[in-house]
Amino acid sequence: MEAFEHLRELPGPFALIQGPPGTGKTYWLLRCLLPFLNANVKTDTKHQLLITIPTNDGVCRTAKDMHEACLGMFGPTKQVTVVRVQHLPGSDPLSSSSQRETLEILNTMLHSTRTDSNVELTYAHWMLRLSGIIPEGSKPDKYRSFRELFEMFRNRTFLDEEKQLQLCEDTNTLLRAVLEMADVIVCTPFTAGHPTIVSVIKPAVVGVDEAAKFTEPDMWPIMANYYPSPILMAGGHCQLGPR
Repeated sequence: MEAFEHLRELPGPFALIQGPPGTGKTYWLLRCLLPFLNANVKTDTKHQLLITIPTNDGVCRTAKDMHEACLGMFGPTKQVTVVRVQHLPGSDPLSSSSQRETLEILNTMLHSTRTDSNVELTYAHWMLRLSGIIPEGSKPDKYRSFRELFEMFRNRTFLDEEKQLQLCEDTNTLLRAVLEMADVIVCTPFTAGHPTIVSVIKPAVVGVDEAAKFTEPDMWPIMANYYPSPILMAGGHCQLGPR
C-alpha cells in the first residue's frame, strides 16, 4: 500500500493491475485509491478521484463497492462522498437542448426519491440532499430559489419562460456544487468527457476498471481531458473482446 501512496510520483502516466477473473483486481484498484482519500482527512486537502467503467452496470457496482470500502474507515465524523453520475445537462443553461436535458435531470431527481439500487449514491439524490429538499438539518438559503421552482415543477405548476430559464440555471449551479464536493466520481468514460465534469473536477488519479474492455475511443475522453493525471488501470486478458 505504501507504494501506491506515491502513485502521483510515477515517471509515466500509467499503472496496471492485471489478472484473471476472481483475483480481486477491482478490490485492489479501490484499495490503491484510498490513501488519497486518507490524505484529504489528515491534511484537509481535496484529492478528487475519478473512476471510469465501460458499462452502466459496472458504474453502479463499483460506486457501491467504493462507498462500502470507505464506510467507517476515516472515523465517524468524516464520510467520503461517492457520486455516481449518469446523464448530465448541456454546458449552456440557456440553450433549448439544455432545457430538454435539464428536464430529464429533474425527472431523474423525482424518480430518485423512490426505492432504487444504491439511489443514495446518484448525483440526483445528492442534489436533493444538498438543496435541502431531502432534509438534513437546516435548509440552506443558497438553494431556496431551486427548492421553490422544483416544488412547482414537481406539482406540475405552470412555469413561464423566465422561471424555466431560472430553473435551468439553478439546476446547473446545484449540479456543479455536487461535483465540486464529491470525493469520488464514478461514471462511464463517455460521461467523464462531458463539459460540465471536465470543467469542474481536477482528479488526482483516474482509475479505470475493466480496462481490457475499453476500446481506443473509450480512452480518448480520459486522455484528452485528464492527462497528465496518473491513470491506474485494472483489467485482465480474459476481458478482451473477440479478434
